[in-house]
Amino acid sequence: MKNLEFFDANVFIGSPMIVNVYQPVESAIKLLEAMDNSVIKRALVWHIAQHDSSAFYGNALLSGEIKGKERLYGTWTILPAQTGEIERDGFFEEMKKNRIYGLRAFPEAHKYVFNRVSMGGFLDEVSERKIPVFLSIGRGTGWDKIYDIMSQFPYLTCVACDVGSWSPIRNILPLFDKYPNFYVETSMLSLHEGNMEFIVRRNGSKNLLFGTGFPEKYMESNTLELLHAEISDVDKKNIAYMNLEKIISGVKL
Repeated sequence: MKNLEFFDANVFIGSPMIVNVYQPVESAIKLLEAMDNSVIKRALVWHIAQHDSSAFYGNALLSGEIKGKERLYGTWTILPAQTGEIERDGFFEEMKKNRIYGLRAFPEAHKYVFNRVSMGGFLDEVSERKIPVFLSIGRGTGWDKIYDIMSQFPYLTCVACDVGSWSPIRNILPLFDKYPNFYVETSMLSLHEGNMEFIVRRNGSKNLLFGTGFPEKYMESNTLELLHAEISDVDKKNIAYMNLEKIISGVKL
């Protein structure tokens, strides 16, 4: 399929605390250059400092980097609302001001329990506002925690990312069956041949979001996987950009 538009749901910028693991992309400008080389039109972005260093500091870095860059949409990292570190009065207005259309949680790295006790009222409002919350399998949020959080917040728009290579569809499919607002980004989905095709045959393409995991993973490998997947052109469009576009357009800030 030629001229497929891509909207990347999972990219980050900034220099990690542990070096020489991958080649970082330090700035939004360099990210845009990489996107142009890989024919990716738009991206939903976070900053590695939001995980490695400080959620507050990382959020501010991210906002500054994407300011004025219309092709980039931001995601902020959240912490328990009780501490007042991130979720303060006017939080959602600040999201709108800074072009933030999603949230991320790294409870293992930030040493807190991510559940209704710690996040209840806040995640209820996030659910009502249809703001997507990204949870990374690769960065410590296991499937058991995702199952737990979805059972407590069944209307939450939740995106599992960096899903790993060991039979993820065994964990994905039950969640798809029960929670219509549960999504998976695709950067590691096709590490087992046929995973994407199997999901689309069984559940359709409505809950898959194109992602690359860049710069830890290559953008081109993920665009090629989708381009050559044995699914319909309509399904490819849904995954490549339309599903994420629909989520973004439904966010109420």
